[in-house]
Amino acid sequence: MRIYEHIIIHTYTYTLKHRLLVFFFPSFFFFCIVCFFFFLSLCVKFFCHHKINVFTRFLLINFEEVL
Repeated sequence: MRIYEHIIIHTYTYTLKHRLLVFFFPSFFFFCIVCFFFFLSLCVKFFCHHKINVFTRFLLINFEEVL
């Protein structure tokens, strides 16, 4: 009787772990993807903003030299 109880408890905890893994792993993966894209967009925004500032300064300097 004790062996059957042990097997039942073991399989129950296994299915519980499996359910938690199945539930948490995709959500964690999705969270990582969202964070990655957020970081990427932040980097692109910063880089573009910085590049645009440098580009406008360069244009202004050239424009002043022409005048």
